[in-house]
Amino acid sequence: MDFRGFHRKYQRLRKVQKKKILSPYSFVCKTISSLIPDDK
Repeated sequence: MDFRGFHRKYQRLRKVQKKKILSPYSFVCKTISSLIPDDK
């Protein structure tokens, strides 16, 4: 699964829905991004 593209899609969604910043999915994304190093 491409987490990078997935996260990019989510960022676009977050701009539209700024109310749901502290949603469970955002927490999961933060955890995944912290576990997986950004630089390849």
